[in-house]
Amino acid sequence: MVVYKRGGSYWADFTVSGQRFRLPLRVTNKQEAANLEKAKIAEAQSHGGLLPTQTAKLTMADAGVVYFSGRAAEVSPSTIRLETDAFKQVKRHLGSAQLGSITLKTLGDYVQKRKAEGIGNRTINMEVGVLRRVLKKYKLWNRLAEDYR
Repeated sequence: MVVYKRGGSYWADFTVSGQRFRLPLRVTNKQEAANLEKAKIAEAQSHGGLLPTQTAKLTMADAGVVYFSGRAAEVSPSTIRLETDAFKQVKRHLGSAQLGSITLKTLGDYVQKRKAEGIGNRTINMEVGVLRRVLKKYKLWNRLAEDYR
């Protein structure tokens, strides 16, 4: 955790969860730079080592890979198999969507498409559950949670 001056402004250099961040703080006051550095560290820690702009640009397919790599240590193999099967359909419909672009309308459209395919409510709920857990991992579910039914 270092604040240093390069050119005319300060930069932050810190590591969170084994990932190194070197960020321009774009300020000329050292005390202000130290305060900004603390805020950037808190952001990085609360988003799983990714800054919010990086998290929002992650695609659903890439986020799923990261989610399942950490999930194996938490649950049984049968749960992993069940969630992986459910995520295949989420990936088929939303795989190229960026996490930051997923809205209530996106979820509603997804559910309607799946119902139009003749899929049962239980299966759709399991798929949305996996989608919800992926979004929760990246702290993006809260903006949808209150309004989603």
